Amino acid sequence: MTNFMREVHCILGLPFDSMSMSDALDYVRDAAKQKKSCIVATPNLNFIVASRNDSEFRASIIKCDLSIADGMPIIWIANLLKIPVFERVAGADLYEKLNLSKSTPLKVFFFGGAEGIAEQACQRQNENGQGLTASGFFGPGFGTVEEMSAEKIIQKINASDADFIVVALGAKKGHAWIEANRDKLKAPIISHLGAVINFVAGNIKRAPHFLQIIGMEWLWRIYQEPSLWVRYGHDGLSLCKMFLSKVIPYAFWRMRNKKLLNNRNKIQVESIAVGTEVQIVIKGACVNHSIEPLKLMLCEKSEQYKNYQLNLQLVPAIDSAFIGLCLLLSVHAKNNGGKLVIININDTNRKIINWNCAQFLLVN
Repeated sequence: MTNFMREVHCILGLPFDSMSMSDALDYVRDAAKQKKSCIVATPNLNFIVASRNDSEFRASIIKCDLSIADGMPIIWIANLLKIPVFERVAGADLYEKLNLSKSTPLKVFFFGGAEGIAEQACQRQNENGQGLTASGFFGPGFGTVEEMSAEKIIQKINASDADFIVVALGAKKGHAWIEANRDKLKAPIISHLGAVINFVAGNIKRAPHFLQIIGMEWLWRIYQEPSLWVRYGHDGLSLCKMFLSKVIPYAFWRMRNKKLLNNRNKIQVESIAVGTEVQIVIKGACVNHSIEPLKLMLCEKSEQYKNYQLNLQLVPAIDSAFIGLCLLLSVHAKNNGGKLVIININDTNRKIINWNCAQFLLVN
């Protein structure tokens, strides 16, 4: 069931939870304790660039239960736009802090990596770990997602009684594998943490802390893995284009409309339902502090409907929080065989959706 009460913000087309490292640790530990499914996404700049032309990959990130900002460029953009995603919560840091914590011991399973790396990570984890104990590993090689989803492989993972599955298959394939098998896997916590398996195995060292803080970890990665310069170069160029054409115009618009964006008057929502279809008429500015009534309505009625229409005729402005909520609703509707349609949207709100790289929400 989709958690519409999350504080999620859209940044360049992907959802990000407004969450600190401490919050994320508590969320993951609680999910593990309750044996509650928790798919953790750790989007960085490469995820944003890859998702722009790959709707399935984008949907796999939106479907995750938790989406934390792994890259400093995301934090810089969020700060510029006054979006409350203030702290980088890197997947490697999350893993390290879980590993150092003895209060909630978890069993981890390593899935993926280059030949022999998963086994090496398993051995080193049990030699050096504290809060995490490796209960198994599997290196699937370079097969297809279908081949990696064979019943015997899933049975091996489940037999390990792991609490936490660390996947390392490359972002797109890794999330496709998670999506294909999330209902078959018993481990409550699953996350694609590509570099972590190499850090644990010891064949790659993580960047010094000062490089992480200033957002230059990518230089260290290139130093250790020179082939990565092509990916980082492409991603950097894409970021420059998005910054100039999307981020800067949106930042200027936000500066000119501070009063509207700081509105704390709750929106009014009215639903008009016919069978499994519902039109939700909204009145008021749909911004971070005002959209709780819409969230509550979706929590209450989301299981009743397949198709959703959001009527924005009486909505003068929207922001990243409303768009983030729309991302969740669009995938929720699709999962139930329906779709989300946004109607009667004004030119300003169209521009805001475009500046947030979420124009796919307007394709019916």
